[in-house]
Amino acid sequence: MTQPTRAVLAVASAILLSACGGGDSTTEDRAEQSPAEAEAAIEETWAAFADAVEKGDGATACAELSDRLAEPNEMNLQLGSPLRGGPGCEETLGDRDATLSFAAGLSAEFAELEVDGATASGVAGAAHPTFAESGGKWEITSVFGQLPEE
Repeated sequence: MTQPTRAVLAVASAILLSACGGGDSTTEDRAEQSPAEAEAAIEETWAAFADAVEKGDGATACAELSDRLAEPNEMNLQLGSPLRGGPGCEETLGDRDATLSFAAGLSAEFAELEVDGATASGVAGAAHPTFAESGGKWEITSVFGQLPEE
């Protein structure tokens, strides 16, 4: 390979990497993420969720959830509804009147937080949230412990 060809490939690679969100964490980066960094990212995710629920900002709250938990049935079950179906995540968590007791049980601060690789669990007020790292982002996978298997 000639020197100019190598230079073009190097520049093209650099452009492609920067276009892919070079500052974001990836699965490979997770191995380099210290436990303290993981805990900080999880604490930020949880605080954003708790704050959004308290304010009735369903869109922001749901953005912190895993895709599965954000499904209408799952969030309604997490909030204590025995019935499947109903409104979507944003509508459910955006209804401040309906989530007052739920929000009151949430604490933005963790009493306990344990990180185990790409998963984590904690205790924050009445909540026992679980988390998973997905695509460089920590997501809430349950609010009150593990979701039931389907």
